[in-house]
Amino acid sequence: GRYAFHRCKGLTSVTIPNSVTSIGDQAFMDCKGLTSVTIGNSVTEIGFQVFQGCIRLTSVVIPNSVTSIGESAFYHCSYLTSVTIPNSVTSIGEGAFEGTGWYYEWYNNQPDGIVYIGKVVYKYKGQMPSSSAIVIKEGTVYICDGAFKDCKGLTSVTIGNSVTEIG
Repeated sequence: GRYAFHRCKGLTSVTIPNSVTSIGDQAFMDCKGLTSVTIGNSVTEIGFQVFQGCIRLTSVVIPNSVTSIGESAFYHCSYLTSVTIPNSVTSIGEGAFEGTGWYYEWYNNQPDGIVYIGKVVYKYKGQMPSSSAIVIKEGTVYICDGAFKDCKGLTSVTIGNSVTEIG
């Protein structure tokens, strides 16, 4: 449930068994010592701010059973540089990976432009040139909340028939 292990600063490792289907909102928020997480194959949802502020977490593998990642789920996990997200994920909340090494330039993992996570448009990264026209790639099913927020140069967007939801 909510806040189940909130601020357990001495917690370094978590193994979520296959019997768990959902990780509650803010369950591991601010567990600053957490370095390792194993998520079981029955988890379908990672809730709001679940791992927010777990600054020592370096990698995460999301299992194929997960379909949604909540808003700010990994926000400010500064050392999170390795993220594996399957195509089963069809919904990602705004800011889910903000403040991570995986997303930001200091690790140089994600180039500027549209950042796709599987079938999801996560966000436009960097400064958008003026008079920009964007074509969302075929197979995309979801456009995240805030994906094109403050993209002042955007003049045209083409959204294909595969998109079923716009955040």
